[in-house]
Amino acid sequence: MKLFISVLMLTGIVSVSMLNAQTDSSRIKLFTSSAEEILQLKKDVEAEIQVVTASRIKENLSDAPASITVITREDIERYGYRNLAELLARIPEVYTHYTGNNFDTDFRGFFTNNTRRNVLFLINGHRINERFHFGDFYADVIGDLNNVERIEVLRGPGGALYGSVAVQGVVNIITRNADPVFLNRDNRIKLYTSAIFEELGRNSIVQRFSTGLTFGISEKSNLSLTLYRFSGGLEYDTKTGHTQRPWQSSFTKKGAGLADIIYRNQVYWDVPNDGSFNGGYDFPNFDVRFNSEYFSVGAFMHSRAVSWVQPKDNVTFNHPDNDRQWSHGAAYLELKPITKWGITARISYNLSTNREIQDFSLTDRNPTNGQTLANTALTTFLNPFTGANANRFLLIDGNFVRYNTLLDANIVLKDSTLAYNGGGLRINYAGITKSWGGEFQMMPFKNEKVNVSLGGNIEIADYKNIQWISARNNMFLFYRPSGGISDNGWYYGLWLQTIYTPIPKLTITAGVRYDYQFIQDAYRNFGNQVVYTFNANTGGYSPIRAQNKVDQNITPRAVVNYRFTENTNVRAIFARAFRAVPPQEIIRLPLDIEAKSEITDNYELIVSHSFNKKKSNASFNAFYLQNNRLYQFNPALQAFNAGSAWSNIGFTLSAYHRLEDTDFWGAATYYILRRPSDAFAFMRDYKNPREGTGILGTVGSGGVAPIYDPLPNMLLPLDSPDLMIKGGASHIFKKGTTIGLEGYFNGRILMLAPANNNLGEARPEAIIVQGNQVIENPNANPNNYTKHNVPASLYFNLYFRQNFAKLLNINGLFMELKINNVLNSPVWNVLNSDAQGWNSAIYHKPNQLPDFGRRFMISFNYTIQ
Repeated sequence: MKLFISVLMLTGIVSVSMLNAQTDSSRIKLFTSSAEEILQLKKDVEAEIQVVTASRIKENLSDAPASITVITREDIERYGYRNLAELLARIPEVYTHYTGNNFDTDFRGFFTNNTRRNVLFLINGHRINERFHFGDFYADVIGDLNNVERIEVLRGPGGALYGSVAVQGVVNIITRNADPVFLNRDNRIKLYTSAIFEELGRNSIVQRFSTGLTFGISEKSNLSLTLYRFSGGLEYDTKTGHTQRPWQSSFTKKGAGLADIIYRNQVYWDVPNDGSFNGGYDFPNFDVRFNSEYFSVGAFMHSRAVSWVQPKDNVTFNHPDNDRQWSHGAAYLELKPITKWGITARISYNLSTNREIQDFSLTDRNPTNGQTLANTALTTFLNPFTGANANRFLLIDGNFVRYNTLLDANIVLKDSTLAYNGGGLRINYAGITKSWGGEFQMMPFKNEKVNVSLGGNIEIADYKNIQWISARNNMFLFYRPSGGISDNGWYYGLWLQTIYTPIPKLTITAGVRYDYQFIQDAYRNFGNQVVYTFNANTGGYSPIRAQNKVDQNITPRAVVNYRFTENTNVRAIFARAFRAVPPQEIIRLPLDIEAKSEITDNYELIVSHSFNKKKSNASFNAFYLQNNRLYQFNPALQAFNAGSAWSNIGFTLSAYHRLEDTDFWGAATYYILRRPSDAFAFMRDYKNPREGTGILGTVGSGGVAPIYDPLPNMLLPLDSPDLMIKGGASHIFKKGTTIGLEGYFNGRILMLAPANNNLGEARPEAIIVQGNQVIENPNANPNNYTKHNVPASLYFNLYFRQNFAKLLNINGLFMELKINNVLNSPVWNVLNSDAQGWNSAIYHKPNQLPDFGRRFMISFNYTIQ
């Protein structure tokens, strides 16, 4: 904490709350922990919730020009959501599933190509996605919701206001300390603390401790601090149905299909210049903020580390260093509006880290056997030097030196070290993004009919990635043959929005945004040195490097909102968004390809109706979402390639009913998901429709003529449920007891997985060469993909909360109990099918993981004033 606050003070890091929002419960104090108190306060305020994410200005939820759902503090306390990923599972059109080391949250049916890079996450309007390098963010990195006032979730494109990454949704987390109205107005200190114990159902326990402190300095200034940390482990069953997965066989200590997973929060502050980096710091996640009349200054950090559960047949699951780490943080200064134009501004320093360790150590510590195993392991990891990397060089003292020449002299000496360390290796990966950002917003014109607002942002980012191989005792061996990738650059965006109300029943929202991305440098590195490749045509050496790459985008939005009555309105929406191809994908594309952004268009109709004095609401959404292209990693080529477009038609019916003591909500979504079969190289159809007798091409001086003729209009489903139904109910009893029940149904998922030669599996090749002709192999799978089904699932969560103020007259004390999947139903998760199990002849499909089954959580919370 001292380190981060010192950075904050010394550098003058600042940021302005662009979304200095207030909810309808504006008089709620920071650490109110009683749903009953919240309900009492809400009796005196406006019934309809107000939001800021859809237009970046305060407006009623029913008038927002987007599909938007709000989860309030009351909802969190009625259903016991423990982290952001669990909460997002409640949102219509969001599918939350486990992927082996984290929970992904997929919006609007789109799982392929890393959805976490297509949804924008904000804290009080401040972007927390990794900036520039890849743009990804895992929702379960935020593991504590005690400091959350509400979460606004926009489904669908948000590019007209937020730029790149806001393709399928925007999640805005509004904290309780973001504005002075939520804090104590007196000079008393208020302390909140909680202890949470979870995952108690499978021989495991994860402990989480959180605390919060607020101090009202004056009528217009206050200070707040929240901290939380967690650690522990659980037992995970990785069996698929009744079949032991081959990658579990002899490498798990607890038996086939069982693995230990270790959870903890961990951060690190820099990437090493060599292989000496052993891990991060067990540092509590925090949010510190000082509010005054004219500005706010603060810093936050969210981090998470967890063991891998992945389908690789040579990974020791129970090794504590077989894990992934993520960290996202910022320090900022926010200037509040002080002019009639409402100008606000933010300056921030941002930090995102990603650390990965894969332990490939074997268990035999006998020196003789270990020596053999060590040689085997080294041979395995040096194989890439004989492939595409064989022509890679480093420039040393003015001379180009081949990779394997550098290694040969050291391998013999390091063999003995490997032998005494189990005869195995550890693959290490460490990356960190550091950026400076600034943004502003203003409202230069406003009257009864017209509201004009504009704003912009700029980001200067630098990313460093180092990858190396070490022995099990952390001794550095050599940098990875494939090398790391480092990049730097900047981007900026400007947006303009007009809200026009010509007549009281009609509102038209129109806006447009311009974005400019400049990749100054992106290159492969071997340690800190740029990697070169030998060009046989020119006889020279060229760096594996992309420089001065520019991408520009214009994203419009137009929304018509017509209110038939005070309670009924219809909204018609057109919105465009984009995902600029980031440096990490640019460097993997052929350098002569000018990568263009992925563009997504959304056409949507929303009909909503409020009744019972706006305490109840029902809405119907219909949308058509289409994307012009898809950049996807192809494991067969170890590179990215551009596939075709995808599309989705979706229908959602949602409703809620809320009284003072009873709450009901529900949503049902149906998708018609489509993508062309040539979206990935391995999904291309080898059955060529051209005339002939099965002859596909000829072998000439340049090799085999092109034979991969995809059928670009052959549409196939995406890897997501086509039907989702979710709902819940809660009731608060007179003695301070709250009971909540939720149910989730995820329909069957049709998956497409590699079937033959692209992944080098032990299958008959799809084509064979006879003489100088290339023909189909009649014994091969006619397609280069196979279809698999992930079964449908249905599960229920039960939540119990007791306020001891009414039961035992103990003010400020609460107890919570939550049981996830209370019936222990089978729940299957989908894995990214294109990259799993490569180079493994024994790998079996389908690619899917079971969820954790029944899980328990119990917590104790106490507030002192």
